[in-house]
Amino acid sequence: MHLYQIIGQMVDKWRHPNYPHSEFSVIAEILEWATNPLGVGFRLRKPQVRALETYWYLRLIEKTRHIVDLYKKCFPKRAELLTALGIPNAAFERVDYELETLWQSIRDNDNFVCEFTERR
Repeated sequence: MHLYQIIGQMVDKWRHPNYPHSEFSVIAEILEWATNPLGVGFRLRKPQVRALETYWYLRLIEKTRHIVDLYKKCFPKRAELLTALGIPNAAFERVDYELETLWQSIRDNDNFVCEFTERR
């Protein structure tokens, strides 16, 4: 599964009980209205509503996590995480199997990234 699919499932689970949030309960009302507005003329398409739901889920529920933190949450096992990120085992072996060293190499070393990026 890809990250966007997992986030989609999490948003679905949040939508089902009507977007609960203790601090910003008005979001439920806004998203419900956006799904089925009163009157004629204005109507969001399903992808637009989905984008709003996803934005507010990530903002309110996940507290605007860094993308790496979302990956770590959704892929808790190291092997799953590396596969989800498309990182080959050879890159991981190069940094002596230390995840933080791998992140640092990806963040700071363009040559490292180029060496292990698939050419398509």
